[in-house]
Amino acid sequence: MRRSTHVGNRNIRSAGRGSGSVEITLPVAFSALEGVSCQVELRDSLVPEILLRPNLGFLLSVFEALWDRVALGLEGIGDVGAFSEADYVVGLFAETSLSGRPGLAYEDALRVHRQVQSEEAGGGPSCIAAPSLEAYARMIDGMATVAAGRLGLSIGMAVLFGNQTAYAATGASVAAVDAFARSSLADLSPDIGWCRSDPLDEGAWMRARPRLEELFNRLSDWEDDAAGMHKEREHWYRAHRLEARSPAVRA
Repeated sequence: MRRSTHVGNRNIRSAGRGSGSVEITLPVAFSALEGVSCQVELRDSLVPEILLRPNLGFLLSVFEALWDRVALGLEGIGDVGAFSEADYVVGLFAETSLSGRPGLAYEDALRVHRQVQSEEAGGGPSCIAAPSLEAYARMIDGMATVAAGRLGLSIGMAVLFGNQTAYAATGASVAAVDAFARSSLADLSPDIGWCRSDPLDEGAWMRARPRLEELFNRLSDWEDDAAGMHKEREHWYRAHRLEARSPAVRA
């Protein structure tokens, strides 16, 4: 699906008298593409168009590497198969998908790619900056959602699985989750941020297998007992309301 967005107007200017070059300042959001090679295409007609096409194919290896780690963590539940872009709405920036499919953003993959390059240049793992950790979390969220769907969860439960997995793995909360679900699933994720230092660490994902299996089984049980889940939800919200009101009553 192609998405078209008007991002503003800019003027073409000379890069220097006599240089023969011109410059155009892009909106600040596109600074994420700094250093990325782009193809330039002129579509000449009554209304000429100049098209910039960033070469982002090299980022497929980032998606595949992270998918392999998610698949490794879920091996105790089943085989989730190979990574496929067809399972996602893929775009330049992270955004909420309205198609029922989770999204993947090239911007997130670029952040991760640069983090990995920085580690390699520095001779080893370094502290992951918050934006890069959030990028990992968004990608894990989408990938774990797809993986859970392949393993048999409904889309609603798969979304909860994806978000809770991303939060437990990185400690970065990247999407709104039902408060009841977050509270009820928290006991299955006592060690928050277990791959914060290196989300591509195979050992961390292997050690997380038991808790990921417990999380999957809890959601699978909820799916098989919708009435029981609804009753548990009502009890949780009733208790939460009483807890929230009690300080006001004591005052």
